Amino acid sequence: MSGIIGGAGSKSGVIGTTELDYEEGTWDATYTGASATGTAGGRTGRYTKIGNVVVAYVSLYSASTVSGTWTGQLRVSGFPFTFLEYGICGITSGSWATDNAPQRGFGYSNQTYMGLLKHASADARNNNMTDVDSSALAQYDQVYLTVTYYV
Repeated sequence: MSGIIGGAGSKSGVIGTTELDYEEGTWDATYTGASATGTAGGRTGRYTKIGNVVVAYVSLYSASTVSGTWTGQLRVSGFPFTFLEYGICGITSGSWATDNAPQRGFGYSNQTYMGLLKHASADARNNNMTDVDSSALAQYDQVYLTVTYYV
């Protein structure tokens, strides 16, 4: 892509060319656990990368059958670029058991996954978060997330 600036100081109006680091695409998101074997479905997400900033979106759901052994923190994996630093986003969830519904996502530095977090207490005034346990993943559990992060 060329950058053309028309203005004073240049007869042609062309000051130079600038290559804009811009990319759009899709990525394959999956649920994973910190230590998990099995399947739980997946979904294609979309992303836009401009320079060193990525905006990624996905609507992810578990398969009709969640199989295997799942332990540890539940994660959304397969982000299109590695998180340079930590990234945090709000999550809308559907079909989850009330006490295990993810509320936040936390992207870990130098990783391509985001851990899912829930409120540590039923008290709405308590803002402490704790991991969503991957063993609680059930069929058709959904998360909708959009995260902006640096690469």
